[in-house]
Amino acid sequence: MPRRLRPTGLEHVVDGRRLRAQLSAAALAAQGDEAAQRRGALEALKAALFRGRMIAKERLENGAGGVDTARLLCGVTDEVVQALYDFTTVHVFRARNPTSGERIALMAVGGYGRGALAPFSDIDLLFVRPYKETAHTESVIEYMLYALWDLGFKVGHASRTVNECIKLARDDMTIRTSILEARHLTGDARLAADLRRRYRDEVVKGTGAAFVAAKLKERDQRHAKAGGREFAGKCRADTGAGADDQCGFIGQVGHGGSLRWFDSP
Repeated sequence: MPRRLRPTGLEHVVDGRRLRAQLSAAALAAQGDEAAQRRGALEALKAALFRGRMIAKERLENGAGGVDTARLLCGVTDEVVQALYDFTTVHVFRARNPTSGERIALMAVGGYGRGALAPFSDIDLLFVRPYKETAHTESVIEYMLYALWDLGFKVGHASRTVNECIKLARDDMTIRTSILEARHLTGDARLAADLRRRYRDEVVKGTGAAFVAAKLKERDQRHAKAGGREFAGKCRADTGAGADDQCGFIGQVGHGGSLRWFDSP
């Protein structure tokens, strides 16, 4: 009789509340010693990440689907990134009376934004600011990035204002595609919502056909560069940056899922 799989609910894999309690305990146990606080936090985060990955591996080996596994890995990563953000902004660089310029929204973009990750996949993060970077936001972002690198993540990252995101998305197809499925992880929800609204209204509305044509042309150019027709129907990890994201996008367009962004009234 086949062995039953563990529950797929994320709460059975990574307990977000317990993880945050562990991080708070690490901060309190080493008050005044920032290096010790950091070591304690990284140990807790590494343990949660390891447990999540091992459960995902076990489920896959026992018959779980690839998409289910990718979503579980993404959920585990979300919990770790969100807990790290809370630790950083509460225990390391806490703004007691934050100004409007010290708000940050942390968003997953690209393939990570779609909510599915292959094992040990890169993660793409967008730190959204309301205005120019302050000393506080710079410190938070730098601390988080170094911690994520120490946890073993390969991180693609950018720190931009909403205005910068809109301007760059108009001019750069890669940035435009990465923000298409930007997903709010943590931080200021109003900033994230403002970016999504303005991106929809000022960048993509009414441009569905042109956008899809541009992505198909980009795909054809990549396939030609990689070796011609034998690559035409494949998503390969070795064909260059963005191949997985592009294939995912084309697949969603085929189902009509993403077109609502472009042509909705």
